[in-house]
Amino acid sequence: MKTDKSIHSGNCGFCGTEVPQAYTTCTGCGAMWRRHTTIGTTIALVFIAAPLAGIFFGGMVGNFSGSTTTGFVIGGIILILFVWMFLKDNKKFSWFRKDN
Repeated sequence: MKTDKSIHSGNCGFCGTEVPQAYTTCTGCGAMWRRHTTIGTTIALVFIAAPLAGIFFGGMVGNFSGSTTTGFVIGGIILILFVWMFLKDNKKFSWFRKDN
């Protein structure tokens, strides 16, 4: 069982062609073994959802504690955790083709 997620199984996930471990492009169909990322998801999560979550939860903490500074600190921590969780999950590798 492989522990390194960046190494593929040796066969293309689309056409099944054998791909040596040292290579990341299938000679059969042109699929590439790469990290699963999408620009739209990254932008939406990092620049829209994470700051809104930080402001919302930070504001709630600020209202309950009576301190705006505490709210902003907690909000910043939540923002950092939110982005970290996204980036941690974004390390999954899989096969991709341009026509897919």
